[in-house]
Amino acid sequence: MKKLYKIFALILLIILMSLSACNSPTSSSPVPSVDMNAIGTEVASTIEAEVRGTLLAQNPTEPQQPSTTAQPSPTTEISSTPEPSFTPTLGAPKIKVSVDTNCRTGPGKVYDFIGALVVGQEADVVALPIDNRDYVVIQNPNAPGKCWLWTEYATITGDISNLPKYEIPVTPTPQPGSISGIVWNDKCSQFDTGNPPPGCLIPPTPSNPYPANGKIDSGETGISGILVAIGSGNCPSNGLSTVTTKSDGTFSFSNLPPGNYCISINVQDNQNSVILIPGEWTYPNASGLQNVTVDSGSNVTGISFGWDFDLD
Repeated sequence: MKKLYKIFALILLIILMSLSACNSPTSSSPVPSVDMNAIGTEVASTIEAEVRGTLLAQNPTEPQQPSTTAQPSPTTEISSTPEPSFTPTLGAPKIKVSVDTNCRTGPGKVYDFIGALVVGQEADVVALPIDNRDYVVIQNPNAPGKCWLWTEYATITGDISNLPKYEIPVTPTPQPGSISGIVWNDKCSQFDTGNPPPGCLIPPTPSNPYPANGKIDSGETGISGILVAIGSGNCPSNGLSTVTTKSDGTFSFSNLPPGNYCISINVQDNQNSVILIPGEWTYPNASGLQNVTVDSGSNVTGISFGWDFDLD
């Protein structure tokens, strides 16, 4: 408080000096003017500083830290835990076919036939060819051991990536084969009793005669003297060779290299027409043609042709 008294005294002294200077009659020199506003401002500042110091001395406080703008805390993104992925485990490789398929000692028709995988049957796949051809090695479904199966009509399930690779077997020397069959009289008597009579079928329309049933029934015999032709490749093909049926109607072609052949009987041939006409084929089809495949060393039998004479 002493400082405040000193301040007031100083202010009073300044005011008195100013008044006296203004009222002195002997002063001939100009009296400098006193800026009262400036004096008041200075006095006020001094008083404020004194008062602030006094208050701080009576009520000390902790120094204030400079204020800073609060920074927003980073938002933590909640990461979702990925769902575990499951890789399906493939089972042991299996194979099925949509068409009955031969199984051989190697990948091709030149190898020996040792089994077959038929529709509806399933087999284990045990190996692949080293050259990635369209064959697989399977467990032989017909006998102990393994065999090679063509995959043209096959569906494979399971993992084959780890299967062993097999070398291609040495190509065997092709062995000749043969084809044999019969031409028989497929009897159907229109005069026998029954509906249909024995050996006959119901006609497609009632006005037609009974057709023969296309089966070799008891009492039906072969037709001799019929010229049968063979040609290389699929039908129609001929010109390779011909044979004539024996007295029991049988025929055969021998010493045939492995491959596809066409067996045919031309009804219009002079040798055949005098025996067969009038009549028609009942087996295997109306054309009198059959495709036959001969494997190495195989003897293909049962190649039959049924003829229904109209005079029966």
